Amino acid sequence: MTGENSDDIPDGYNTEQTRATRLKADTERDFLRYRDEHDISDAEALRRLVREALDDTDETLRTMNKTALLAGFIYVVLYFTADPTTAGAVGGLYIAFGVIWSTFPATVGRYLS
Repeated sequence: MTGENSDDIPDGYNTEQTRATRLKADTERDFLRYRDEHDISDAEALRRLVREALDDTDETLRTMNKTALLAGFIYVVLYFTADPTTAGAVGGLYIAFGVIWSTFPATVGRYLS
């Protein structure tokens, strides 16, 4: 995703803006490790990390949408074909899955990486 190709950027807008940010100590260590592992400049490391994060966000949302659609369909089928206990159990599992999925990067994902 580049600003030069985006329809969301107004005509005449400078797409090469400098952005500044502060990093916590652990984030700074991770950033420097990423930069050194790839043997690139600070600016290039930051550009790559931002692009990767934006691309991952889009893919995660698409996956979540597909999963929600499938789970919703299964729930409707079970609601009409199974007893209420089964439908309730599936509904509860769906809610639990959604909560775990939405908190994964901030909790479990942090410890797996």
